[in-house]
Amino acid sequence: MDVLSAARSYTARGLFVVPIPAGSKGCRLKGWQNLRLTEADLPAAFRAGSNIGVILGEPSGWLVDVDLDCDEAVELAEQFLPPTPAITGREGRPRSHWWYVCENAKTIQLADPQAEGKAATLELRSTGGQTVVGPSVHPDGGRYDVLEGEPARVPYGLLEASVRALHAEILKTRGHNRANEPAPQKTTQSLTTFALRPGDDFNQRGDLRPVLEAHHWVYAGTSGENELWRRPGKSKEYSATFNGTTFFVHTQSLVPQFEPKVGYSKFEVFTRLAHDGDHAAAATALLAEGYGQSLPAADLSGIRAQMEEPEDEPAEPAEDAFPHPGAFPQRLLTEAPEIFHVALKYYRDTCFEYLPIAFLGSFLAAVGCVLGRRVRDRSGTRTNLYTLSLVGTGGGKEATREVVQHLFEWAGEDGPNAEIGRMTGHEDFTSDSSIYSAIRMQNPILFQIDEFGLFMQAVNSNGCSSPHLRNVTAALLKLYSKSRSVFRPKAYADSSRNFEIRQPHVCIYGTSVQSNFWAAMDQDKVEGGFLPRLLIFEDTESEFSDAIEVDPPDTVLHFLTKLYSIPCGLLRNQPVPTLLETTVDAHSLLNDYRRFARAQLDESQKVTCLWTRAAENATKVAMIHACMRDWMNNFAAGDFPVIDAESARWAIDLVDYCVRQAMHRCHWCIAGGEFDRLCKEIVNYLRSCSGRQQKFAALANTFGNVPPRQWQEVRASLEAKRLVAVEYPKTGRRGRPPEVWRVLI
Repeated sequence: MDVLSAARSYTARGLFVVPIPAGSKGCRLKGWQNLRLTEADLPAAFRAGSNIGVILGEPSGWLVDVDLDCDEAVELAEQFLPPTPAITGREGRPRSHWWYVCENAKTIQLADPQAEGKAATLELRSTGGQTVVGPSVHPDGGRYDVLEGEPARVPYGLLEASVRALHAEILKTRGHNRANEPAPQKTTQSLTTFALRPGDDFNQRGDLRPVLEAHHWVYAGTSGENELWRRPGKSKEYSATFNGTTFFVHTQSLVPQFEPKVGYSKFEVFTRLAHDGDHAAAATALLAEGYGQSLPAADLSGIRAQMEEPEDEPAEPAEDAFPHPGAFPQRLLTEAPEIFHVALKYYRDTCFEYLPIAFLGSFLAAVGCVLGRRVRDRSGTRTNLYTLSLVGTGGGKEATREVVQHLFEWAGEDGPNAEIGRMTGHEDFTSDSSIYSAIRMQNPILFQIDEFGLFMQAVNSNGCSSPHLRNVTAALLKLYSKSRSVFRPKAYADSSRNFEIRQPHVCIYGTSVQSNFWAAMDQDKVEGGFLPRLLIFEDTESEFSDAIEVDPPDTVLHFLTKLYSIPCGLLRNQPVPTLLETTVDAHSLLNDYRRFARAQLDESQKVTCLWTRAAENATKVAMIHACMRDWMNNFAAGDFPVIDAESARWAIDLVDYCVRQAMHRCHWCIAGGEFDRLCKEIVNYLRSCSGRQQKFAALANTFGNVPPRQWQEVRASLEAKRLVAVEYPKTGRRGRPPEVWRVLI
């Protein structure tokens, strides 16, 4: 790959690149940090033989690079850094750059204080920096690897801790004494905790400019969105840039408080300039100025011994090891193919309560059903999808099913397409035999199941009044995996009762009240194999809408009948679906995600089994996305949809979010004992309260069976794990203020 082709490839992935002279590692363009080259700019910027760098951090979607600068770092990286499919290097130092997507990451440079020249050990590079990538050539003549894999997404806290732990291990292997190690940048947590730490508050709303001016830094103008600042003693040009959040030092001259080519937060700059690097003193000073919110000291003496573990023993996994991924990414809705938005408008016009995320789950399952036995990819994957929408009580989940039913019925009115109108099966599972009978009558078929949470509570339950329901999930597991072959249900002595189903194509769209579904979860259900097959869409806050009765849009009906017209051959009584081609980029993305998902499996953390079907579901969704986008192609001329990088990325992002959200929910629903269960129930309850907090008196009343002594143990455990903060807010009344528990995750 030549450098111009590489630049175009990186740009197409949403990364910004900079030209670098041949055989060099640094960009010589002034203000390159603000350079944003587009596709049209690349031919002029990149000449044959030049090198190429990728701008890191926020401009490139928070792409960051962990640069391993020594042999020990390369050897130990796999033991400390989070796994990622994106690892590059160069001839002479392979696997020396580990790539991640890490929001709000800060640049961190670590060095050996006892080495000659304080040689660097490793560096976390983020906003304000760039890294040379392939097909560039290193000054020593070695060629860099091209950045091809999709970087893993990790939280900044995890990545920072991993980088510092790797650095500490490097120093340990070199025989350094602990006394000679540099002090960590973060101050140790004291007995005074903060609801909002002064440093964090200063980073959010503090003004750094008076601090700089008080220490003789001079404002030197602006460049784009950056302010330019000149160090003390310098009379021209500039030494650092400030974009409102990060103070990035460019100067190569010695500035005692800062290192060159490093970005610092506002609090870090304040600490280094005003308090000689003493973070505790800086935090105390900011607290006196009104930053942060302090809390009374917590008595941790009773549990300190439990918290202090020997260095050679692994620490117990934190309770927030599987954090919630946040709100559903709205771009997955806005960037969905246009036909989805047409259907979404029809749904919004005809329902009283609007749940767009839930409807996305129903529409994907519906399209996957219409494509049943009609399309496949080269690996034989089909579009049989199991989706579930979780809503609040009375949230209007029925409409998401009814709209699909109406669309199918209207699309199936025409004679040749009559089968579409019969594709929706019964709305309840009574037994595995009923499922087999329904598929024999209609294949493919879409089961739209209401109250799915109550069904899950009945299935696999020892007190189930209908034991044959326990076979339903087993049947659905088999049908999911048999979509490309022949399925033979139970064998009977009477051979006339035996039958087979060729390439069964079952899609499921379930709806449930959120609390009912997660209340049904236990370890057996998580590990039973059914949950990993489900894509779960949570949409608990519906919007009210003025419903009107209108006919389904012709565009959507034409879309369904057009997909149904995709030809399906027959060979030896077996359907032969049309092959959907996959581009090289899409194939690489899906394979990288498959490797990434496999790397997340951890036997010690049972909920990670939810990754087992992530890659397969991503492929199914990518196929559906391609057909939704390219449905107007001329199928008669063989112009079928193509699974490209756009479809692959959208599908991967959707599935990845659903898996992480389900892992978080399962982690908090499954407890390791009665005490653990109680702690998790309390945290879950606090998260459901207004303001995510509750007075202790009301909390104790809610959990009335908990004795006073056990409340002390619960409080100590939750505070020690940074899950709950106990506060005493001022009320203006005399006497002791009320004790309030506030959840922190």
